[in-house]
Amino acid sequence: MRHSADFGADEIISPLDERIIAGASEAMEAGQTHYVDVPGIGPLREALADFLNNSCGSAYASGNIIITAGVQEARFLTIQKIGEM
Repeated sequence: MRHSADFGADEIISPLDERIIAGASEAMEAGQTHYVDVPGIGPLREALADFLNNSCGSAYASGNIIITAGVQEARFLTIQKIGEM
């Protein structure tokens, strides 16, 4: 059985994996408490592109991926981009 978290309402309703808690704590202790680049953290975007390309046979570049802080930001950016077309 696969476990997943529902992020649909911008709030986590299931317990967080201990690795997430540890990673967040380490990042805060390292001073990583500032805003990130608008499209998301570069190494995270690269890792996601690699994961998608290896698991789905796609050919995404990290420049084609945006990681948002939540669904509202994702919706806003999507609608903004559609409006630019």
